[in-house]
Amino acid sequence: MGMRIVDLRIPARDQLGNVVCTSVLQANGATPADIRTWVRRGEITRLRQGWYALAEADPDVVRAVRAGGVLGCASALTFYGGWDLHDNRLHSYRTGWAQREPLPRLPSCPAPFPRRRMNRAVVPLELAVAQARLCLTTEQLVTQVESLMTGRWITPSKAAELLGNLAHKLDISDSGTETMVRMRLRGRGIKLRPQVHIPGVGPVDFLIGDRLVLEIDSQAHHRSASAYHRDRQRDQRLAAMGYLVIRVTWEQVFFQWGEVDAVLTTLIAGRRHLDRRSRARSAAA
Repeated sequence: MGMRIVDLRIPARDQLGNVVCTSVLQANGATPADIRTWVRRGEITRLRQGWYALAEADPDVVRAVRAGGVLGCASALTFYGGWDLHDNRLHSYRTGWAQREPLPRLPSCPAPFPRRRMNRAVVPLELAVAQARLCLTTEQLVTQVESLMTGRWITPSKAAELLGNLAHKLDISDSGTETMVRMRLRGRGIKLRPQVHIPGVGPVDFLIGDRLVLEIDSQAHHRSASAYHRDRQRDQRLAAMGYLVIRVTWEQVFFQWGEVDAVLTTLIAGRRHLDRRSRARSAAA
């Protein structure tokens, strides 16, 4: 009967996204006849010359490989645990090696290194960051690297190393939208503190000045009825304690930031972010 695909013990690092190349299969004991048999039986799927999808293959990895490359840049960072940028793009690294069959067109992200053969379906983390430096904005790149650190996929020192000369104060954030908001406000010189614990309420996303609480409602964590109810309870407690609460949605961060920025500017200009004693000290200065 020959070897079965399930009998192979392929190291996880060599089957990223459950997509493998011929050399990996053969290095783990498969023969060309085995591979042909598995394809004929539907146990694996041929994506293009030299590449195969195993069961439950990642659809983004499959699409990148079908198109003549591998998953790269921002999509690779998301694959490794980084925040999804929601930019509706599949970022790839196209190896550029000639293929016998026509392939669907998929633009490759730029890469600051020579084209090379890949025996894994996702570029390594360091190469993904190198690509992202040429493809993403600084805000997007920092957001992804910081989310990898927050999720403990990489250490703070590794995050700092990957960002290199993109000097930035890394913080723990619950979501990529929080990172984006923090970078935008600090870029304007607005002083804020992330993840401040307020007794009786718990941590708030940001505290500006003494009393302006800024909460960022991410897509993932604020859609259920229980989360909606809990957020309103927190807002009421904060209001009773003298805090001014501004709640910003994911959509506002991406598509209506100008309006949010204008509101915050007005509040800060009017010293609404300060308590009475701080206002008095500011007015006397």
